[in-house]
Amino acid sequence: MNRTEKLKVLENLLEGNNEKLRELHCERQKKAMPFLEVYGFVNIHQCSPLLLDVLVIPTASIINHNRKDYIPLRDCLRRFDEIDTIKYPCYPYSAVGSIDIDDYRFDAAVLDSIQIRYRNYSNRYLKGGTVADLRLYFNQSASAFDLYPLLLLSFESNPS
Repeated sequence: MNRTEKLKVLENLLEGNNEKLRELHCERQKKAMPFLEVYGFVNIHQCSPLLLDVLVIPTASIINHNRKDYIPLRDCLRRFDEIDTIKYPCYPYSAVGSIDIDDYRFDAAVLDSIQIRYRNYSNRYLKGGTVADLRLYFNQSASAFDLYPLLLLSFESNPS
């Protein structure tokens, strides 16, 4: 950051606008975190009943460029049950969802695995865990300092 940018941040701070200062603080904190991001993986056919109200987008909707097809997981499972497997044998039975970082209702839900992405972009997979465990790792990741932090869950038919 050069001198002009520093003076501009100081001027904004004196005027009561501390948004740029907050952004700089978040960027500095992101660089200090040991992980880049974390994800939870759940077997869609054996998921916890606690997760049935999580809003998800089915993978088929993503493939069909229908990115506004957010539905509760229970409705997604019903949709999968209605699919004619003879007519659509390769239909993807998976979905992606997220939980607000401040929503603790799902903390007891069991996950099949947790993926941790390190700063060098290598991945580590932990077997098992809960959404609460995912939250602990998330709070150590750079993603925790995003504008809208979310716990990401991938609901797969074969999470292995």
